Amino acid sequence: PTLHAPETAESEFLARAVADLPADQRQVLVLSVYDDMGFKEISDALGEPYHTVVSRYRYALEKIRRQYKETFRHES
Repeated sequence: PTLHAPETAESEFLARAVADLPADQRQVLVLSVYDDMGFKEISDALGEPYHTVVSRYRYALEKIRRQYKETFRHES
């Protein structure tokens, strides 16, 4: 199901940031957040080592967090 949230600068930023992630990081993030899969499930589904999945997730979040701070730091 698609959520229809009002478009805000933050929601637009998030959509763009996720789309701009490297494919392997985006895949893990989407499976975890949107499909509500655990790291072990993702590891099994992708045939990737558990720690690789965890690292991809962590790098994806770090990249989005860093971009968010750079984009919105002046609006506080």
